[in-house]
Amino acid sequence: SFAGEEKEYRHAQGYDNFIEQLAQDFPNERQNIVAYCEKMREVCDTFPMYNLQQSSMDLQNMPYLDINAHDYIASVTSNKKLQKVLAGSNVLYAGDADKTPLYVHALVVNSYIESAYRCVNGSTQIAKGLTKIILNNGGKVLKHAHVEKFHFDGSNIDYVALKDGRRFYGKDFISNIHPAVTLDMVEEGKVRSAYRKRITSLDNSISTFIVHIALKENKIPYFNYNRYHYNDHNVWKGGNYEHEEWPHSWALFTGVTTKNDGYADTLTLMSYMREDETQKWADTYNVVSKEMDRGAEYHDFKAMKAEKMIDSLATKMPNLKESIFSYYTSSPLSYRDYIGDKWGSLYGISKDYRNP
Repeated sequence: SFAGEEKEYRHAQGYDNFIEQLAQDFPNERQNIVAYCEKMREVCDTFPMYNLQQSSMDLQNMPYLDINAHDYIASVTSNKKLQKVLAGSNVLYAGDADKTPLYVHALVVNSYIESAYRCVNGSTQIAKGLTKIILNNGGKVLKHAHVEKFHFDGSNIDYVALKDGRRFYGKDFISNIHPAVTLDMVEEGKVRSAYRKRITSLDNSISTFIVHIALKENKIPYFNYNRYHYNDHNVWKGGNYEHEEWPHSWALFTGVTTKNDGYADTLTLMSYMREDETQKWADTYNVVSKEMDRGAEYHDFKAMKAEKMIDSLATKMPNLKESIFSYYTSSPLSYRDYIGDKWGSLYGISKDYRNP
């Protein structure tokens, strides 16, 4: 949806349904919508791992890595509003008109059209299920285990040292944290300096500010979809906003439980936020095992931002404010501390079609 318009455009599940719903809003664009959907599936089929297939392809010669998403969408239809609508969910991957490759857009859009978009009783079940599988296969899962450094014996890693002094020895080590943070834990000389410089110089995707809302009972009917709204009609604007116009867009999600009585009990309201907005508190850290109060000014900052977002949402949901029981917020600092990168980046290193 867009500010100043009552109309809401539907991204339906299932490709046939996706086409039918958008064709109702753009009847002269049916063939272009069909062509767009065919391209989404074609792009996804070139990624074997996405389809749980073994790959024999040379990754450097994969197609679609160097095609720009914004330009492709503009090529498939000349209808400016349809272009915006097709790109309207790009908050899910921090779409940038000048950088985002078509394959990123396609993989994300396809996942929502063909797969799940919400977990009944919450996504914590995924972590619990994965943990159970690891334990059943003889593995261990450690919480509050902050790795600080890799220690080498020659060119091989001998052990990793934890912040609390523990050491874990092994033959193979896998780091799934941000590559630049991983390299911070590797001593000089073990990785080529040119590689280290390149990784640490890559741009990161923008961060986010989220308002987590607990609702009063039986106030807001549960809606079985996500909502993406733009106050500024430029859906590719991303992090290029002025402070006074924030939030220029937001995404809204609601949880669902098995005891759903037809009403929502929570709302999650998300908008892009640059990490420089929280730079003055960058020397504070706050995680479960070590909580630090960032101070009154920070709490005032978050409250001000939360009220702006709630005001914006209230234009689409008039009974919102009287329906809120309480809310709490998370900022770029929250994501920096919990994800373990340096910037609170939503999706890690930005993908760039010019530099696959």
